[in-house]
Order: sequence, then structure tokens, then C-alpha cells
Amino acid sequence: MKNTSLSFPRELILKKRDSFKRLYRRGRRIRGETITLFYHPSVAEPFRVGFSTRKKLGNAVRRNRARRLMRETFRLHQHEVHQRMEYLFLWTGRVEGVKLNRVEEEMLDLLGRGKLLER
Repeated sequence: MKNTSLSFPRELILKKRDSFKRLYRRGRRIRGETITLFYHPSVAEPFRVGFSTRKKLGNAVRRNRARRLMRETFRLHQHEVHQRMEYLFLWTGRVEGVKLNRVEEEMLDLLGRGKLLER
């Protein structure tokens, strides 16, 4: 039986610059309207995931909101993704007025297009 806890431990989050660079360089990319997904197979299980924004997005409040929305969406759907992968979600669009359900639709669409969902 699979553990279906919705907790999201910190050790699953990519934070090092080298990890982000490796995904940018070697990972496959899928572009959405406001989010770009980079992914690459990993030998480690479970998955690891990173969330990033561009400085052009605006001040820290806007960038943090974008990361929070992506993190919450991934937390809710973490049991639906392939486990032996590294993921990086890069917010590239506007953040004003964007609601969680819109982010959820786009992230699930990106994961589906990459055949990264275990449904």
C-alpha cells in the first residue's frame, strides 16, 4: 500500500544551484502558458523537486507567491508523479490574479504532456 500522506518533507526539495543547473542543462523541457517544467530521470527514489522564478517577475512578494502556489499544487499531487525523477518548475508568466486552481490545471497539464503522471 502506498503512503498517501500529504506532508512534503524538506529533503525532497532541490535547493542547490548545481541541481538547478544540471536540470536546465540535461533535463527535458515542456513549456506552458506561465510555467515551464524541466525533468530528468534520477537514480534516487523518491522524486526531488525545485521551484524557481525569474527576477523579471517582480519583487520578492510576487516571486514568493508564485513559488508557494507551485509548491502547494505539487504537494497535493505528489503521489501521482513518477518517483524516480527530478523536477524543476520555473514560473515565467504573470502572477497577479492567478489562483491555485489555475496553477493546478497548468502543472497537471505539463506533467501529463510529459507522461510523468502515474494514473
